[in-house]
Amino acid sequence: MTLSSEPSSLSTEPREGSWYLGIDLGSTQMAAVLCDCVQGKQYPLYWSSLRPAEGEERQFWLPMRAFLSWRKAQGKTVPHLVVGKAVEQAQEQVEGVVLERLKGYLRAALPYYSRRLRGWEPKMVEGYPLTWFRRTLQALLTTLTPAGSKHLCRVEAVGLSKRMLSGALMNLEGVMVSCPAGWSDTYRFNVREAILGAKLVQSAARIGFVEESVAVMAATWGRSSAEELGELAVRAPEGETTLLFHGGLMTTELALVTVPKRFTGLKYQDFALRSLDYGMQGVYEDIFYQLIYPQWQPEQEFLRQLRLEIPRPGEGDRPRRDRATVMLQQFEWGPSLLEMAKRVWLILQKRESFTVTLGAQNWGVQRQDLVNAVLNPLQAQFNQRVNELLSERGVDQGAIAKICWSGGTLPQLQPFFTTWLSEKFPQAKIVTLDRDPQTSLVARGLATLPQYPQLIHRLKHQYSDYFLLWELVQSFPERMVTLEQMLKILELRGINPRACMWRIFAILEGYLPPGLLPDEAAEPWFTAESLQNLEYQALRAAPLFAQDSKQSYRPNPKQGKRLRQFLTLATRQTQQNWDEPLTLPWSVNS
Repeated sequence: MTLSSEPSSLSTEPREGSWYLGIDLGSTQMAAVLCDCVQGKQYPLYWSSLRPAEGEERQFWLPMRAFLSWRKAQGKTVPHLVVGKAVEQAQEQVEGVVLERLKGYLRAALPYYSRRLRGWEPKMVEGYPLTWFRRTLQALLTTLTPAGSKHLCRVEAVGLSKRMLSGALMNLEGVMVSCPAGWSDTYRFNVREAILGAKLVQSAARIGFVEESVAVMAATWGRSSAEELGELAVRAPEGETTLLFHGGLMTTELALVTVPKRFTGLKYQDFALRSLDYGMQGVYEDIFYQLIYPQWQPEQEFLRQLRLEIPRPGEGDRPRRDRATVMLQQFEWGPSLLEMAKRVWLILQKRESFTVTLGAQNWGVQRQDLVNAVLNPLQAQFNQRVNELLSERGVDQGAIAKICWSGGTLPQLQPFFTTWLSEKFPQAKIVTLDRDPQTSLVARGLATLPQYPQLIHRLKHQYSDYFLLWELVQSFPERMVTLEQMLKILELRGINPRACMWRIFAILEGYLPPGLLPDEAAEPWFTAESLQNLEYQALRAAPLFAQDSKQSYRPNPKQGKRLRQFLTLATRQTQQNWDEPLTLPWSVNS
């Protein structure tokens, strides 16, 4: 695919209100696309070194990792973060630690500063506070600004001059970010804060989140991204029902959508979505847990100290899988074991079986073992989610016209599931969406979404779970209330609670936003001391409301005060707060 050089129609400085940035935040790397939504032109971004080595190529994907070290400055020891190419250089020069796995950490909790402990909480198992992982993401995003030069890299765009790129990035109308389906407002809050800290935009309202599968659909069917993709694009299947499998290293998304007669009539509500906390990394892990570890463990002395609680294959199975992951990370040979599992996967793509010698032990794996122990359980998970989508939309199996596979790693799995899909959906055409060599389909779709604002979940953007909780504790009732009475109280505060009634009902029933308190699934990633700190103990002390037999709710004023204090604490040093709902300013249309 070849993109045209800078268009003559864009020979002047960027116009105000026309530039939008789509950022695909993956588990191990990020990609970005700039879009002039007035002209409908897209420009993939890439990173290059300030001091490039001979033959060094453009870097369209920036690794989602940073190097943290400590320096002396004005008599104090201060932390220092570098990203990009500077990571390799810094590792050779000073002692420090690599921070990665950002996405999983940023969904787990909100960072806050504890005056009592005189430090940031909560702390992760590596010993570093969560705030450093948010700052790592901020440092990565800073590479998209002039300040990125301190990381020894500069950002450029395919088909756009440096001058115009700089002007565009300094005048962004909005930023669209990928987010796995079903992920919490805790993750969105942390990512927004990193974007605001990087100064890409000045307002949280100008940062939107869209599910990766929706972005893929927009990339392959939307006007501007489809024009740039050329032969890689897929014609908008007007009137067809499409099932999409989209996945990467850590997650897999499934989407079901029937496209209306006119693509411009497609809305967010037309999508049925499911997400699995399982991707190709889970396949590699299960190859080790199910096929290698049982053979090695009784024979190999170096594994005696490893006491794994084996997760169920083919599914997220949190927190068991996370506990096993943490144990492997802390085990001296852990990275080598997972690398061996990845090699087994690659070998079995070409051979039916293999046998090798490790010390005095002969061991090996057959492809059918892989299918039986790992891929069949995963297929069962896929089948369950697909059936849920069909049931939710009342769609018959025979109505599926097209099945699409996309993502950095998920298409590797397609050959193993083709027979199942062909039998389940005999009328469907199975398509693999080719990888864009210059960026990701997700980034392209995100960049084009301001032209299709109806594909954005406006209500979720406007009223986050934290905003609703904040409004509730700010107007905390002094007497027993019903759901209807609580809705009226919130209406008096100028919001529309009936549009998100079920989320308010969940709070009354005792469900707080995921990540407000680290839940059981996230516990393996935190230190025991942080999990038991006084702030979390106070929030766990009692429910916010007690329910009686008449479906009325008795408020707990003491607990309401604790929640109000904690929410204030979490935003004391952030650029965001929950005082006002977020308005969605984008209304650019073709």
